Amino acid sequence: MREEEGLKDEEEGLKDEEEGLKDEEEGLKDEEEGLKDEEEGLKDEEEGDEEEGLKDEEEGLKDEEEGLKDEEEGVKDEEEGLKDEEEGLKDEEEGLKDEEEGVKDEERKD
Repeated sequence: MREEEGLKDEEEGLKDEEEGLKDEEEGLKDEEEGLKDEEEGLKDEEEGDEEEGLKDEEEGLKDEEEGLKDEEEGVKDEEEGLKDEEEGLKDEEEGLKDEEEGVKDEERKD
């Protein structure tokens, strides 16, 4: 019973880790988009359209900020996943100990 619970916790942990990696990937994409927007803003400024350039840079900074938030969320999901996996391993270990104890009890009865 505990082993089964442990496996479920481990599975949940892996799902959380996977979700975390996806969030981090999304964050990196947002950051990349932000850098492109900033670059576009600098080009606009060079071409004399300072207002447009500042807008692009601002947009870029917002994208980067969004990316960092996504990455942070990803790290939290991964941490949660690792905790679930650890809990699963403990449950499995406890289940094996219970099984071992049951075998010893049966051997004593015989």
